Amino acid sequence: HTRDVFRFRHVSRPVTGRLIMERNRGEVGMNSFDLARIVLLSYEIYSKSIELIQGGQEKTVWRVVTSDRSYCLKKLENGLEKMHFSIQAHKYIEHHNGPVPRIRRTRGGALYSVYKDQVFVLYDWIDGKNPSFSSRSDLKKAVAALARFHQASIGFVPSIPCRVSSNWGKWADQYHTMMQHCHKWKHSRHYSSLSHADQRHIKEIMDNGERAKNLLSRSNYANWTEKKKKSICHLDFKERNIIVTKNQCVLLDTDRAAYDLPIRDLRIVIHQEMQKKETWDTDLFHNMISWYTRKNPLTDEQVKLLYIDCFFPHELYKTVIKPFMYNKNVSPARLARAIHIELTKKKALAKMIR
Repeated sequence: HTRDVFRFRHVSRPVTGRLIMERNRGEVGMNSFDLARIVLLSYEIYSKSIELIQGGQEKTVWRVVTSDRSYCLKKLENGLEKMHFSIQAHKYIEHHNGPVPRIRRTRGGALYSVYKDQVFVLYDWIDGKNPSFSSRSDLKKAVAALARFHQASIGFVPSIPCRVSSNWGKWADQYHTMMQHCHKWKHSRHYSSLSHADQRHIKEIMDNGERAKNLLSRSNYANWTEKKKKSICHLDFKERNIIVTKNQCVLLDTDRAAYDLPIRDLRIVIHQEMQKKETWDTDLFHNMISWYTRKNPLTDEQVKLLYIDCFFPHELYKTVIKPFMYNKNVSPARLARAIHIELTKKKALAKMIR
């Protein structure tokens, strides 16, 4: 790849007959830089250099430098049927001043380019660094950006018919399915091989799951999801998908975006941080909620719903049950961490969900 970067650096590439022939010759012998140059013919830009940033069988990312700015050309993981919803959602959030990079349109005004059934999107390049959530300052900025992302997404409806990605109104079914998996695991040899102490703790944690199901049915969830204006969740809110600049945090990789309550993203990042700490940190928990609600206020009932979703044994499910469903083993140490987080979480949240 180093030779290819050098080969295309400092070369402006207007649309020429030679490149059009390259576009039509097929992908036999084509490297990633040939592919990028062919796709860029769809845009009103002329590259000085193309640099492969991330390569793989599915997602590929290039940095494209022109005479006046840089762009990010990305080959999406899935075809247009799956990606059309998230592309439109990204543009809506951008239009409503959400913290996402600008999508550049093709010569024909489309939000994406398709080549050989592969979908490509061209974004503005964002200069900055990935945050470190171990830094309280970086985590605070990122959570605030997540709140702004959710706020900017409210009311999104695809303007072009597409396959909709949605978890809207599905929490009760999700809880029920996960608890069924938990009970299936409980009757497996994996569970029977555990110590009596672990089995006792897991029974307590699974009881918490049943309690969360009941609390959800009596919560404000139905009223919230009956609202006509839905919001979008990012669903992949991690350090690698965020850029911290001098002025703001920008969220990248909205490929998994789907309709859901905004507190689902918040619950996921809370659990991610508690997993790193290997215990439930009540002060951090309340701080993260405070940072979020300063940018996207929540009612008391909505915050209580966040408590309920946190109370559900997502950590146990992700650590043990989900791998079990895919016939994967989990180390005793990893199970012990999950149990500890679930038990300390119960102690911290018990009074909040009454």
